[in-house]
Amino acid sequence: MSCIIRPIPTPDIRPSQSALESFRQNLGAYEPEFWELEYQVTPYLRNLPLDMLMRRYMDLVRNFNYLVSVDRYAIPSPSFLSSWYWHRKEHQTRLELHIRRIQPPVAPPQAVFSEPVSGEPRRPKYPNAGDVLYKYASDRWASDLFLRGETRLSSAGYYGRLNGDEARQDDELQKRNSLFGQTVTVTSADGRNIPVIGDVSVAHQGPDYYMFCVACDWDARLLDEFDVDRCVVITNTDAFADRIRSATAEKLDGWHFHHNPVEYFDPHEQHLGGYINHAMAKDFRFAYQREYRFVWMHPQATESREEHLGISIGALGNCAELWSASGQIAD
Repeated sequence: MSCIIRPIPTPDIRPSQSALESFRQNLGAYEPEFWELEYQVTPYLRNLPLDMLMRRYMDLVRNFNYLVSVDRYAIPSPSFLSSWYWHRKEHQTRLELHIRRIQPPVAPPQAVFSEPVSGEPRRPKYPNAGDVLYKYASDRWASDLFLRGETRLSSAGYYGRLNGDEARQDDELQKRNSLFGQTVTVTSADGRNIPVIGDVSVAHQGPDYYMFCVACDWDARLLDEFDVDRCVVITNTDAFADRIRSATAEKLDGWHFHHNPVEYFDPHEQHLGGYINHAMAKDFRFAYQREYRFVWMHPQATESREEHLGISIGALGNCAELWSASGQIAD
């Protein structure tokens, strides 16, 4: 059996047998021929308008270039942390373009099979470990945070109003995904089937919240994405979390505090009943950012009281380092 389109080469690295069994997989799930058969059975992108399909492919290529690395081939493909996840998504999206007889808007990416370059700043133990965090910021904001511990939280609603800022703008109060119409049955209250035209859109929403956003890994390219020139490297996540919690305890009395890596989801390949947390999940077009969030949420808050909330947590010299754009400790 051969592929309809040429796959991107992959190394001879697969998840362990125990990892495969935990996801009820076998090695066949890592073959491009299987990805094409999957897609022919459920062509979940068939109803996607061409402009959205083209944008999806460009987003996938960017994520592929940022996230595919040799260490991530050992992670099973259902996880967005896996290199295989991005291989499969890229292949199936390019297959849909091929079916429509449309050339991809950009060239397919090239996989890099080398180990990460040494000599970089502190790195996490593994993808999404959260043991080291990275706050990319301008010189002013990075210095204020590192030297004096002065920073601010932003309301979720604020990011929806960030016109012209592609890397940050998103509707953080409502996350949407679609269900492939051919796999969905809709019935009326009296039990009659209602024909489904196109796909079914699902909205996941909740109350407003405050957040402080950092990243799970170092990547100098993110400085350009965010148009900044410094990075505060948080070397002790637990100590930083304790300080930021204490600094907000009085101002946000009664608000629930939580911190965790962001979960990224494919908005066009979801299953009915799948759970998407509106505060801790994002469209996978942002996956290259590898975000980690500190979140404050009040179950009865309809909107945050202020767009920004200034806080002071004290100088971070004992739990962080200040790095320049070159990945060196700043003067």
